Amino acid sequence: MKKILKYGIPTAMIFTVLVADILPALSNPKPKYSKCKNSQEYCLRRGDRGELVSQFIGGLICVGININTERKDNPNNAVFTQTVENAVKEFQKIANIKPDGIAGQETVKAIRYGC
Repeated sequence: MKKILKYGIPTAMIFTVLVADILPALSNPKPKYSKCKNSQEYCLRRGDRGELVSQFIGGLICVGININTERKDNPNNAVFTQTVENAVKEFQKIANIKPDGIAGQETVKAIRYGC
């Protein structure tokens, strides 16, 4: 079987190099966090992902909120899903915070106080 050469380099070698460069980026997506309304602070809401989301989920579990979400081996892969949003609303009701499902400053402080 002939190897196709491009510029004197076997095509399989080029493909291997490209895959080696792309795979780490796919397995470790960049964190994404939202800004709060009327503030420069960060809030966590559905669609956000990264280590802060993983830590926040851990905080919900710490204060006793039953959250049925898959814990990722890599905290950078944690995603703020509908399940997490529902758990946030549940906690916010208990803590007498407007239940909007967004983890803003008030919600995060209440979770820190409870843990």
